[in-house]
Amino acid sequence: MTDYVWDAGGDGTSWNDDDNWGGSGHPNSNADKATIGVGSASISMNLAGGTGTIGELVLGNGFSGTVTQAYGFTIDLAGGHNGYMTVNGGTWDMNNANLLVDGVLTVQPNSTAGSTNHSNFYARGGDLTVGSKIHCQGVWSSGDGDYVPEANFDGGSSTISCIALFIVAGADVVMSSDVTTITGSAGGAAFRLDSQTGYNTYSNGTGTVKFTSASDQLLYSAGQVANGFTQFHDLILEKTSSTLQGLSSVGFHIKVGGDLTITSGILNTTTTTAVDHDLTVTGATLVGTSGTLTCNDSTCQFGATSYTAAIGLSCQGLSPGATFNGGTGTHTYSSISVDADGNIDFTPTTGTATITAESNTGTAFYLPDMGIGGVSGAGSFTVTTATDTVNNRFEDGKYG
Repeated sequence: MTDYVWDAGGDGTSWNDDDNWGGSGHPNSNADKATIGVGSASISMNLAGGTGTIGELVLGNGFSGTVTQAYGFTIDLAGGHNGYMTVNGGTWDMNNANLLVDGVLTVQPNSTAGSTNHSNFYARGGDLTVGSKIHCQGVWSSGDGDYVPEANFDGGSSTISCIALFIVAGADVVMSSDVTTITGSAGGAAFRLDSQTGYNTYSNGTGTVKFTSASDQLLYSAGQVANGFTQFHDLILEKTSSTLQGLSSVGFHIKVGGDLTITSGILNTTTTTAVDHDLTVTGATLVGTSGTLTCNDSTCQFGATSYTAAIGLSCQGLSPGATFNGGTGTHTYSSISVDADGNIDFTPTTGTATITAESNTGTAFYLPDMGIGGVSGAGSFTVTTATDTVNNRFEDGKYG
């Protein structure tokens, strides 16, 4: 294994100029580690053959320039290094190329508090595939009363896949406008959001976050600071029979600015230690054939108050059919459609359920001719839309 350290002794800008790495070669195999810790140059990855592979990469806190990909790049653990990519200073720009990181991708300044040398990662476009977690975190500066330096992560329009995503205090993050798939968990959680309003910025990027692990996955936010953001634009669960829920006392109010789709698996609004958190979906909620939504004692909103672009809550599918557990909370629906051979309890046991609008089909409450295995709860149910149309096509013995 070879450790290459950038000294800019050649042209000062070219990755494949051996003299920039001390004159004895340049990193270009999975047995190589590359460290760039000095200078402010714009470094071009003009790699021979158009693609490159190394075993580990560090942009140190003494580097304030930019490394720009021109081609696909892999950081591979098979050569004996750990496959990690660490951005402690400067900027990494994917520049619409693909990047594969076998280990952890860390964007975290290692400068002293108050330094303006932030750590930046710009995905731009292309595919970003991380075999472990993505971790973004800044540094608190008591003298500035703020997080300085910061970690900046911009997902651009990249398709992103990672085991877990940690956005810790001091990170300014823009999620991808494409799809971010979270395939597992690391450090006890799958998605962590600790950035704080007033200190940091967070944007859901108008993209989609998809949870796909066959194992349970947990949501984490210290002090529920994630409540200050709409964490997801579109949220999708494709989890077979496993659960997505908050971790102990550090779960948070789940906010979806677009649509929630539970194709398979369980979304539970109660944490692992029975703390209830609210759920707000501004767009449409679809619980599919193998999906379950359990609301417990949470306040839930499905569709904005006057949302008519689609159905606020739709439960669909033949056996096993969607499962919706109303629990004991208070729920607001823009409209409801139940077309599932499953267990549907849309009225809370003791709380209230209110329909406030009607769907794009002109229907507030739609029950077609299909059996529902569950029964509605004992709470109150009201329809408040001025043009409400309650379309019930009951079959004898199937509802009650």
